[in-house]
Amino acid sequence: MAHKPRIITTGMTGGPLITPKMKPPGADECIELLESMLESAKRGDMSWLVVIAGGPSDYGVAHVGNNAAQMNLGIDVAKDTILKRVKVG
Repeated sequence: MAHKPRIITTGMTGGPLITPKMKPPGADECIELLESMLESAKRGDMSWLVVIAGGPSDYGVAHVGNNAAQMNLGIDVAKDTILKRVKVG
């Protein structure tokens, strides 16, 4: 998804300085995933959800639903998938 440039005027000359709107790497993929998840939830495909989100220097966790067994299994599968996909070192 290409970013449209935004126009910023400079203080000294008042002329436009065109710069792309900056997002951290991976932001577009996060937006696409969240939009897909929202569509699925609106269709009624989900009864519980666990979200782990991170930025450049912090992370957070949120959850809804009360099926602890399925949530725990889902988190275990997610951890295993992350370990397989992310190469350290």
